[in-house]
Amino acid sequence: MFRKLVPIGLLAIGGLAIPTSASAGPVTLGALFQFIGTGGSASGSIYDGDIHSSVFRDANGTSSDSYVLQGGDPYGGDTGDGFEETQATGHAVVNGLDIWTNYIGGTPGNQVGDTIFANPDTGYLTFDNETGSTWNGTITLSGQAFGGIYGPAQFFSNSATISLLTGSSVNIVLNDESSNYGGYNHPDAMPEPASLSLLAMGLAGVFAGRRRWSLQ
Repeated sequence: MFRKLVPIGLLAIGGLAIPTSASAGPVTLGALFQFIGTGGSASGSIYDGDIHSSVFRDANGTSSDSYVLQGGDPYGGDTGDGFEETQATGHAVVNGLDIWTNYIGGTPGNQVGDTIFANPDTGYLTFDNETGSTWNGTITLSGQAFGGIYGPAQFFSNSATISLLTGSSVNIVLNDESSNYGGYNHPDAMPEPASLSLLAMGLAGVFAGRRRWSLQ
């Protein structure tokens, strides 16, 4: 079971307890969701760590209301099935499109991309079009896993090209138990070349004032 090291000191930033000790690993960005529209449809992206439920809980000693897909712990630790499956739904709106994150026991329905079966539970992201017009394009959920009880460090990605009518939604899943791979897009994990520039964009956002983690 992957666990973060206990930090010597903590610094509260934006509702998260950020480690100040050099012995503690930095907070992950979380899985990355992208939607690339075609024919005039909107495009955008967001990390799991930026999709909030507004319901704060203690995830292995860290207060957080996001990171639903990786089980709620910003550091990627395993919070246990009872915690993971009772997380409040995360929600964000990016360029007019609604994005929801959930974690359930069993396999999510209405999947696009590769159909992934839970083992026995997993997180999933819902892409919801309430814009008033059809959205066309490609959606991708991806993440460089730090490594956990279900496998070593590895890159996960699931994509689908869809035409989504207004008032409709689809679900996309990253892997069979998204809480057990040590978190995603951890600063100490080397991403696949295709995702390197995307991770760099996320890191640049930190220095633009976005709440993430403090560099050690």
